[in-house]
Amino acid sequence: MVRKTACRVLGNMGEKLASNQSITKLIHALDDPDSTVRQVACEALGDIARKAPTRELISEFIDALDNVDPMIRKTACQLLGTMGEKLA
Repeated sequence: MVRKTACRVLGNMGEKLASNQSITKLIHALDDPDSTVRQVACEALGDIARKAPTRELISEFIDALDNVDPMIRKTACQLLGTMGEKLA
């Protein structure tokens, strides 16, 4: 529960407050043993990426397309589509 809440808070901080350290923590959370933590981490990274897409985040979402968790793959696919529209 704490890890899930921490991921949500990091995602809601916004791009100006989202440091490389917080993004790195969220990326590591994509491999958390708890599937809900992985899902929330992916969504939090998406919240950051929607506001300020970076090559690093796009790369992470591309990698997430191969994740064993189908919900992570689905979320990554949706986020890449959203970010692609914004970058186009």
